[in-house]
Amino acid sequence: FGSAVSRFAVSRQQGSRVACMSARLDSEAAANAFFASAPPIPRVDTVKRDAARFVRHHGHANAFDDATTLPGGASARPPRGTPRPIALVTSGGTTAPLERSAVRFIDNFSSGTRGAASAECLLERGYAVIFLHRAGSMRPFERSLETAAELAGAGTAAEESVYSAVSTWSAPVYSALDMLTCTGSAFDPNLPESSPRVEATSNAAVHLMPLVRRYHAAKTKRTLLMVPFTSVFEYLTLLRTLCVELRACGARAMTYLAAAVSDFYVPWDRLSTHKIQSRGISGTCARKTYLESNNKYTSGGELDVLSDGERGGGVDDDDDEGNIFHGGEALTLRLEQTPKMLALVRSKWCPKAFGASFKLETDVEILLQKSRDSLRKYGMHVVVANEMTQRKDEVVLVSRADDDDGGSGGDDDAQWKTREDWIERPIGTPDIEMLLIQEVTRRHDDHVKTNGVTSPT
Repeated sequence: FGSAVSRFAVSRQQGSRVACMSARLDSEAAANAFFASAPPIPRVDTVKRDAARFVRHHGHANAFDDATTLPGGASARPPRGTPRPIALVTSGGTTAPLERSAVRFIDNFSSGTRGAASAECLLERGYAVIFLHRAGSMRPFERSLETAAELAGAGTAAEESVYSAVSTWSAPVYSALDMLTCTGSAFDPNLPESSPRVEATSNAAVHLMPLVRRYHAAKTKRTLLMVPFTSVFEYLTLLRTLCVELRACGARAMTYLAAAVSDFYVPWDRLSTHKIQSRGISGTCARKTYLESNNKYTSGGELDVLSDGERGGGVDDDDDEGNIFHGGEALTLRLEQTPKMLALVRSKWCPKAFGASFKLETDVEILLQKSRDSLRKYGMHVVVANEMTQRKDEVVLVSRADDDDGGSGGDDDAQWKTREDWIERPIGTPDIEMLLIQEVTRRHDDHVKTNGVTSPT
């Protein structure tokens, strides 16, 4: 019995330690320390200016009083009537660089499909969208080019004959270029000389027309502002900048945070300036970094620090500032946890906005519990829970069970009761995001009305 009590006491101590560490990571002080040590982002002033103009252009006053034009020359004068709702959609994965000149980095799983599809659906429902996305990930409208190429390419006899001749052992792979053709003498020298042209094939035009029409509608109305990022430093800095600009929208703003943010990173001041060498120079390493190669963990989730003897030879004992250890054949890193900033989005950066965040796990039981915890801790209005293998066919919306319009988060809200609403993609529906956005915008509409503002859509 005595040993059981002892184990219980140790368990309580470990739980208290984890909770204390979590509170520190979620604090405003931790976020401020992260930004203070992060590298300067050269584009941040331009992004701030463009976002302020975008917000003002769509009818929200006091966002940008000094400028009168948007990028490209469009007027920044607010349109007459009800201001347009604006959604900040984040999409794609962030990188945690291992060098300042980042040749190597740790990446997060995300193609950006969910964010891009959601942005398209929001545009269709009358929103203006600021799309904060990973450079090179899926973007609105462009994501559909591959599907259009498959639909167009599958129906052409010429392509079918080529694939049957050279790819009988595998399925054909279509490219967006398959939908285009060149005409005139530039394409076929046997034809009379004429002005060369690039045209969509007749089969492709049917599939491209609605896509191109929707893209140009967004471009003409200037309802889509795209802002790229790569590293976790860029992402969090730009997220804060854009959220602050959304304050002018009040309850008509929505933060739809679908990006996959790095949970661990190497602090900038501890990164090597140059590329990590694959072989040590004279058995030594220029800098040290943060992650242990044998992955020993403590109960609190931190990585154990190994002694020089455990690491093996080749460690520069005089360098105490860095965190990359290169000892012969092994590379040893140590990562720090990225501060969580969802609570700041809700409480500080744009507190009146409707907040939706995302949670991805491989275990559905862990997924639901962590989604409930996230809802309670950060005060989001809804957490969209995804099980990785089913994410394209099924999502769960976790929210408060009562009528309260969100909260500030924190341990004082432990009595919250949550509800789970399951959304499943019907057969024949191309994207589950159509149903997801339908429900999220309905809840945003309720949020706007609750805050004494007319409907956003």
